[in-house]
Amino acid sequence: MLIGANLRFHAASTMKVPVMIQIFRDADAGLLTQDDSLVVHATFPSLVEGSPFDVDKADDSDSTLYLRLGGKASVRELLELMITRSSNLATDILIERVRAPRAQASARALGAWSIQVLRGVEDGKAYRAGL
Repeated sequence: MLIGANLRFHAASTMKVPVMIQIFRDADAGLLTQDDSLVVHATFPSLVEGSPFDVDKADDSDSTLYLRLGGKASVRELLELMITRSSNLATDILIERVRAPRAQASARALGAWSIQVLRGVEDGKAYRAGL
């Protein structure tokens, strides 16, 4: 007996797994290495109209990365923070690097048809628009 087998719900951080998978695929393809450094910043363009949104440390489960705003962090560090500490800031920096549609395509390629990777985690305007 399956209870709610076809019920869809907001699965929050499960969308971080396809982002990680896309990073690994890009590394395998030679497009990046885990030692590459990315700029740590907290302002990103919204999926809606491209207007800026900020990732707020008050809404993030990990605040350590915010101490490094304006500096750099390796892809490896960002992956670890995204997966082990559920850092939304690390996630959005990595999504910016690999692009959400590519992470979603990785999920689809693995048969995860219901996972949606459409935007940065804290893109409230897109979330309110149903994206």
